Amino acid sequence: MSIAGGRKVLAAGEFKTKGGEVVFLDNKSGHYRPYGPNAEKAAVDAFNKNGMKADGKYNAAWGCP
Repeated sequence: MSIAGGRKVLAAGEFKTKGGEVVFLDNKSGHYRPYGPNAEKAAVDAFNKNGMKADGKYNAAWGCP
């Protein structure tokens, strides 16, 4: 099963919350390995759109594969 449901993946990685607040998010996924400003924007925007303030919480775990 895939969360993307066959659609194009814009971001992937890990995140941590504490008390309902985003502590950090990154691009450290298993095989997808998104990178660059578009991946960061997609991840941060997804959290913000869902009411979880993620501005300034992104940490790039790796760059271009």
